[in-house]
Amino acid sequence: MLSSEYPKHFIEELYNAEYEKMFRFAYHILNNTESAKDMVQETFLLALFHQEDLIAHPKPEGWLMLTLRNLVLNELRRKRVTAEVPIEISGDITVDEVKSIISSIGDGL
Repeated sequence: MLSSEYPKHFIEELYNAEYEKMFRFAYHILNNTESAKDMVQETFLLALFHQEDLIAHPKPEGWLMLTLRNLVLNELRRKRVTAEVPIEISGDITVDEVKSIISSIGDGL
């Protein structure tokens, strides 16, 4: 159990207790070491901002995992939306051809 009576070390204790599990979870979904580390780091940054609420939370480990899950899902959505659409253009292109290309992309972007 974490010593919530010592708020000064609360986040550090959470970090030491939960980092590996959180990293494995993020890596399993993102399949990228750096992205997984970034998501865990961002989760602990949010934990610092919400430290008072987190100390009073009945399951701070659950709060961390839920926050991490939401951040990871947001990252996946962001990557899906910002995926580049390669368009090869050779030679001169007309305005009608540009309009046709834009309309074929659709509203998904």
